Amino acid sequence: MKLYRIETQGLGTHYAVANNETEAYQIMRKWFDDLDYGFQSKRTLKTITLLADTYRSNDIENSATYKNGVMLFGKGYNHDAKS
Repeated sequence: MKLYRIETQGLGTHYAVANNETEAYQIMRKWFDDLDYGFQSKRTLKTITLLADTYRSNDIENSATYKNGVMLFGKGYNHDAKS
């Protein structure tokens, strides 16, 4: 999984954990669409930047260590706006 910073045309900067840039934008866009947040024209992508990537470690189960040394724990990332 990778951590992305997503900048929109009019709704600011947001972050998503996803496998690729397309999935990251879709996660953010689905969240805005499900909540009917802001004008649709403001939800469009301005820029997307990869901030961190993971690699698997056999030392600690259910963890991911990012290249900058930050370790995240958990079984997954829930991006469903209705849960």
